[in-house]
Parts: sequence; C-alpha cells; structure tokens
Amino acid sequence: MKTSNYSLICVSLFIATSMVAQQEQELHLTPEIKNVTVFLNGAEIKHSEPVTLKKGNNKIVFDKLSAYMDVKSVQASIVGDADILSVSSESNYLTAEKLDPRIKELKDSIDLFNSEISAINNELDANSTEKYMLSVNENVGGKQTPASLLELDKAAEYFHKKVLEINTSTAKLTKEKGTLSDQLTLLNAQLTALNYKNNTERKEIIVVVNSPAGGHVTVNLRYLVSNTGWEPSYDLVVTDITQPIVLKYKARVYNNTGIDWKNVVLTFSTADPSMSASRPYLGYSA
Repeated sequence: MKTSNYSLICVSLFIATSMVAQQEQELHLTPEIKNVTVFLNGAEIKHSEPVTLKKGNNKIVFDKLSAYMDVKSVQASIVGDADILSVSSESNYLTAEKLDPRIKELKDSIDLFNSEISAINNELDANSTEKYMLSVNENVGGKQTPASLLELDKAAEYFHKKVLEINTSTAKLTKEKGTLSDQLTLLNAQLTALNYKNNTERKEIIVVVNSPAGGHVTVNLRYLVSNTGWEPSYDLVVTDITQPIVLKYKARVYNNTGIDWKNVVLTFSTADPSMSASRPYLGYSA
C-alpha cells in the first residue's frame, strides 16, 4: 500500500512538472538601441522591445549586447499586463566572423594568398632541382668517347638556353612571391586589428516575467556602458570684422563599445553616471 502511494506521488509530481514546463517560454532577442545618453565618460543605453508572451512564466534573453556593460546598472520595466520575476546577466562568446563579416573575407583572402605562395615555392623548388640536374650532367660524351667540337657547341647552346630559361623563370617567380608576401603581410595586419577591435565577448540580459493571460507587452531596458564618451569642441566663425564672433559648440564622440550606433537618438550630458544624487526635502519634526 505504501508503494502504491509513493508511485502515485511520483506520477503527480511528473505531471505537475510537465505542465509548468509547457507554460514556460524562452525567447531570444537582439534588441535595437533606441536612445543613447553619452556622458563625458560612459553612456546609458536604452532599448524598448515589443514581446509576445504566453500565459505563465516567460524567459526573455536579450543577447549580443556590449561586453562593456555595467551589469550592476541594468534596469528593466514592462508596459503591459505582466510582472518581472527576475533580472540577471551572463557572458556569451561569439565567433569573430559573426561580429564582423570582413574578418571572414580577410581570412579567405589570406588562405588564397598562402596557396598562391605555396604554388610558387613548388615551382622554385622544381627550377632548383632542374638546374642542379643540368650541372651534374654537363659532361658530354664521357672519358672513353670524347665529344667532338660540334657536339660540345650544341651542348653548350642547350645548357645556356635551359639555364637562361630557369633563371628567368626563377626571377619572375621570386618577384611574384615578394608581391604576394607584401600583400599577405598587409592582410594579416588588418585581420589582427579587426580581431583586436571585435571583442568576441557579448553580454546577455535575462528577464523572467509572468503573464497571467499572455499577450503583447513592451520590455524596456537601460544600463550603463564604458569605453565611450564625448568631449567638447568649439568653432569660432568670423564673417566680417565688424560683426560679432559666432561660437559654435560641437562634440567629439567616440564609441568603442563594440556595438554600432546606427539611427540612434543621441543626448549629450556632462553628468557623471558613477555619482548619484537626490534633491533634499525640507521638513520638521514635532
């Protein structure tokens, strides 16, 4: 009887677990950057993504985010009928080719140049072998039957012609190899620079939400990133010595976060994101 009760409990737990698993949904999204507030040192990134939830728990993974994210600054909010249960972050490492298609193009070009250089080395080796064979077989006739002057003349002409062909071919191949080697060095330098620029680490933000009925919601994310900022610059414009000087205020922005900012609304701030402040409230105690 005890064994039957135990089996019944196990089956009930299995059914309950299966029902929970069916209610959970995992979504992977690469969110677009909507707004960026650039500070003198650092920036705040904002995303706003529409998401379709199923009834129950939903695990939303926002991937391919900047490796320079400050994970402690991550904030998430939802517009719609759903509750946030947890917000966490993880690191993911992607292949460099996925981050920049030019890396694959450079690698393909490098492989092609290496193949061409290898083929030239084979031809140079064949020329060297042929020239060596000519040098060890230059004796005409042998000791027992000395060659006539006519035979020697023909042999000399033959050896001269063959050696000249080999030397000409070797010089041409050596020049081609040098050109290919120079281009290969340049490609390797470009590949090294791209690999250095494209940090293969990417951050992920995992937001677990519960939706009582399912439906469409909007998830808002905001977080700080480093390796970016701006500095002021000024242009003085004088159209005429009798006219006032016009001062144009500009900003030089640098973005080394590993994520492109395309069609993004930029806001510049002189605030320090590492400092927090709140306005004081006046009051009295009885």
